[in-house]
Amino acid sequence: MAPDNRGTDQYKGILYDIDIPWPNGNLMKLIKDCQFIAFDFETTGITSGVDRVIEIGAVRFSLAEPTIDTFESLVYTDKPISSSASAVHGLSFDDLEDAPTMQEVLPAFLRFLGDDAILLAHNASFDRSFLAAECDLCRLPSPGNQVLCTLPFCKAVWPESDNYRLETIGRMLGLIANEEHRGLADSLLLRDVFLRGITESGISELNDLLSQYKPHQMKTVAEVSFSATSHVASEEVRLIEKAISSNRDIAIQYGEHSRSFRTVTPESCFSRGPKQYMVAICHREGISKTFRIDRIQECYLVME
Repeated sequence: MAPDNRGTDQYKGILYDIDIPWPNGNLMKLIKDCQFIAFDFETTGITSGVDRVIEIGAVRFSLAEPTIDTFESLVYTDKPISSSASAVHGLSFDDLEDAPTMQEVLPAFLRFLGDDAILLAHNASFDRSFLAAECDLCRLPSPGNQVLCTLPFCKAVWPESDNYRLETIGRMLGLIANEEHRGLADSLLLRDVFLRGITESGISELNDLLSQYKPHQMKTVAEVSFSATSHVASEEVRLIEKAISSNRDIAIQYGEHSRSFRTVTPESCFSRGPKQYMVAICHREGISKTFRIDRIQECYLVME
């Protein structure tokens, strides 16, 4: 097996979360002429740069051709799988023992992505940050593809949904009966949800899609030192981890003088020095925001 690139006490991670305008040459393009790749990672936990990707699933498609190509691979790591993550995807170390390493899998996945497709992910900052961190660990350049988060897209198309977990939308639309929580299965479900959403929204031009649901691009904006014990969880972090792994919303009372709760959809966590942060979609403002976890006064899981 290829050695793990991390040190025993401290190693570097990367934060990736900035808006990049879509190149002007694509603005008048029709969605029917575009190719998309829905992708999903299963991981050992929720913190990119600390936890590792253990399964990759993806499907390349267009409106005219629902399956152009697929990608699926387990990935070996010696990083322990958290109990909360394993409870969601059901993977254990035994499943990974004979799998290829990320050094072997990632170059093939990057070739699959190419540079011509628009990437789709549900809670995209989670998958985007893990992909960028794995590229950094493998010393490979991050892909330049734009990444669209389908969670706000689903909120806009189906405002009546009880929640916006991918599986909830899939059941509401009659696309699934059971939840699999595996890389390729979730990617195929995301493709089906996106195609249904495009039909029901009536959006036909790429410019309209991108202006409403602004894409991101993986790009280094800061180097962050992650201590080897930074994932030792406070009560709040454990609750956030549970919310992310089960695609649940949480209500938080944020800030020293706040007396009200706001509902957020946690996407990912990261550390900067001794501080821990949560990236989440704020339902009040309808945007993705960063919250310092030690400023959360109270929090609880929202009932499904």
